[in-house]
Amino acid sequence: MKLLKKLMVVFVAVLMVMSLATRVMAEDGEADTVTITVNRDSSYGGEATDAGRTFTWYKIFTAVPAEDFESSNASGHTDGVANVATGDGQVSYYATAAVATALADSGNIWFDVQAISGSDLSVITWKEGVDTDAETLQAAAKWLVANNAYEDTGSMTFANGAWTAEVEKGYYVLSSDTGDNVIAATTDITVNEKNDYPPIVKEEEDEDNITIVDTDTGEALNVAIGDSIDYTVTVTIPAAAKVGETIEVWDKPSKGLTYNNDLVVTPATDVTDGTLGTGEIWHKIITVTAVNKGTDIVFAYSMTINDDALVDTDRMNEATLKYGNEYESLPHSVEYTTYFTGIIKTNSDEEPLEGVKFDLFEDGVAFNVTKTADGYYIPAGADVVGATNEVVTDADGLIKIRGLDDDKTYTLTETYTLPGYNMLKEDVTLTLTEDKDTAFADMTADEYQPVVNQSGTVLPSTGGIGTTIFHVAGAALVLGAGIILVSKKRVNG
Repeated sequence: MKLLKKLMVVFVAVLMVMSLATRVMAEDGEADTVTITVNRDSSYGGEATDAGRTFTWYKIFTAVPAEDFESSNASGHTDGVANVATGDGQVSYYATAAVATALADSGNIWFDVQAISGSDLSVITWKEGVDTDAETLQAAAKWLVANNAYEDTGSMTFANGAWTAEVEKGYYVLSSDTGDNVIAATTDITVNEKNDYPPIVKEEEDEDNITIVDTDTGEALNVAIGDSIDYTVTVTIPAAAKVGETIEVWDKPSKGLTYNNDLVVTPATDVTDGTLGTGEIWHKIITVTAVNKGTDIVFAYSMTINDDALVDTDRMNEATLKYGNEYESLPHSVEYTTYFTGIIKTNSDEEPLEGVKFDLFEDGVAFNVTKTADGYYIPAGADVVGATNEVVTDADGLIKIRGLDDDKTYTLTETYTLPGYNMLKEDVTLTLTEDKDTAFADMTADEYQPVVNQSGTVLPSTGGIGTTIFHVAGAALVLGAGIILVSKKRVNG
């Protein structure tokens, strides 16, 4: 991949044209050196390293204020010549004898060389009719380096995500192991690498069809233990990629995710298996062909949230891409999260009640759980031994449940309470808290959702069956008494 495809070529083109055809002021006392900075693209991996990439600068021409030439009129240089170079007589570019000799080669189709009488220097201008577009600049850069048309060279230093070099004012080619480009540096200048590498996009979708793309906003998918997440990784092969180049892609989940071994690659042609690295679940190699350039390769697969989600500090799945020998992207990750809940069951004196039983429901459907050795419940499938939707308060009156999905509604229906206490008439809707970092461990008993059982006997409500039965019994007694009275009168009569 050419560096010319990585640099902001439009920006570079403007700079070069300005340097040879527009006004650049030279102030008294202005420094003779400037700093060239190349910012690394943000998708590179490792801010502290250069990832094996190096930049070399080549000084092609020197920038000189016009007045410096004017002081050497005896050599034959005139204002007119300077104006040819810059259009306004402010700055000219000149070449040393060695560079001028190299430019005399028939392969130079870009620059005119005007020798200065009595001097070994030459003024440089564009050839008439040369189109100074990005493609032209890139071709010129390549030719200049290949034909040793430069007077000095040096390496750029990498630090804090950028390569820099302090150089004399002039016209430069920047070269890396992937190509060359040109810039004009008459003041401090910064250029950014343009990412013309294969873009990679990662998505996740849960069972509720909620989708999250690349977690750069801190979003996480709400899931429960046992839920399945569908993942897709999309790699776009650059249209400018070379046939035969390779793109490696691999996926690495954190420990709360279990791979379901169901990877489907579309299209599957030109994709082969790579060597699995530590923690990777799949590793594929895409070979660039004339047919697949500019197209998308999609990797689709799924994973299930396992019990380790409760101790998974990363809670993410990440995909990484390597292009050629020197580009490795930052991991593209998507995250998941789970929630916990709980109640504390007490009497009216705030004394905990042990052994009170509830049935647990998720969105109105019985939700099976199992109890861990640590005393809390976690989701379990119906085929898990001992799985049930019944939960029971412990000695502290607590029921704790972890690994839940915040996009669902969880309720408790009381099925048994201790003798002498009234059963709850209504279900308890549970409040969920994100199970992140130390949130669960830090939750104290008195912070759990309070549920109180009142002691005593429940009296039937007015107008209910309780009063009706007394009304019916009373009416029967009155009727019976009337019958007896009438019978006695007939007997006596």
